[in-house]
Amino acid sequence: MIAPVHFDAEVYSTLRRLHLQRRLDRRRFELAVDRLERFDAERLEIVSLLSNVVGLVDVFGAHDVFYVLLAMSRDCPLVTCDLSLGRAAARLGVSVVAVDRSRPA
Repeated sequence: MIAPVHFDAEVYSTLRRLHLQRRLDRRRFELAVDRLERFDAERLEIVSLLSNVVGLVDVFGAHDVFYVLLAMSRDCPLVTCDLSLGRAAARLGVSVVAVDRSRPA
């Protein structure tokens, strides 16, 4: 597994929001943060990808573009639960693995 360096901040932000909305209790929040810390994925710098972002400015969001560019540069599938991101990436020839977020992990 690979992810852009900002992956942890994005996941933490989502977990924090769910906790503050009381959709994730304190125990589950702490467990999720612990799992994030132990998630075995290589976190990759994104500076080398900046030269490719301008051409995709109207296609992907500021954070999402780096997930797509990493998948393209490593010729690996993009794993996402964001269906619109997956469709846009697939149009560029990226293999996409869609994760159904309505199912419990």
